[in-house]
Amino acid sequence: MIFNLPEYKKLAQEIARGKSEKIKRGGFEKRIFPNGESQLILKSKVAGENWAILGGISAPNELIDLLFLSDLLKKDGAKKVIAVVPYFSLSRQDKSEPDKSWGMKSLSNIFLSSKFDNIISLDLHNEYGRKMFKNKLVSIETVQLFADQIRKICLQDYCVIAPDEGAKARAGKLAELLRCRQFGYFKKVRTNNYTKHLKYHGDIEKIAVIYDDILDTGATLISAVKELRRLGFDEIYIFVTHGQFTGAKWKQLSKFGVKAIYATNSIPKKTTSKLIKELSAAGLIKKYLLSSPRK
Repeated sequence: MIFNLPEYKKLAQEIARGKSEKIKRGGFEKRIFPNGESQLILKSKVAGENWAILGGISAPNELIDLLFLSDLLKKDGAKKVIAVVPYFSLSRQDKSEPDKSWGMKSLSNIFLSSKFDNIISLDLHNEYGRKMFKNKLVSIETVQLFADQIRKICLQDYCVIAPDEGAKARAGKLAELLRCRQFGYFKKVRTNNYTKHLKYHGDIEKIAVIYDDILDTGATLISAVKELRRLGFDEIYIFVTHGQFTGAKWKQLSKFGVKAIYATNSIPKKTTSKLIKELSAAGLIKKYLLSSPRK
């Protein structure tokens, strides 16, 4: 059984769909008063059943709605409530720095004090952030989804590449699944508004397969792609779990030999660019929900 915030209606429909193992969808109404305050009203009976709530936490109102809805479900007798947050915003704010807010720590405090029994996400940025949630946060890997797609498009003579050292383990898993021995990665330094790749380490083939968890503005990937073209790669494919596609800079990727960007639907689609190919993570989420303990 699953509820969804409005932006995630399409993904919720995909999760619920199925001939043999359907997941019931719940409904609610959001009432907004003239003073800007809001109230949620359930349109489904929830008592005695387990429920999931699908949504995001990027916008403040999304996080508030998730929390309000979880509290409402428990108040009306739901046995178990799981938060399904495909893209876990602020996951890159996983370190404590002087004079700066600590996003992941603040979110862990909020979720651990909420009515959610568990939280699931896709490809959390790193394991350290997950540990802040005291085993309540589950990160579902999507690497098999991308491996299957690479096999489907029948790439030949390719090299799996991590755009930075932080992505090496993730890209290494993809190479292992594909039984690809050609591998490479970049070492880089990052400043506030500019990313420079110092040196590429690894093999050179005809085709580059870049794999990472997040594409935000595309600055890191543009720098990597330029260097790969200089080194002799003819075609470049990018595979990312979370496609934010912030601003317009990422659109330059097509100018440097990028044939396609494959991204999951963890974030509701904001662009109609033909460069982007969407892969649905609905099956992965549904599999977890159906296998989740009922008590």
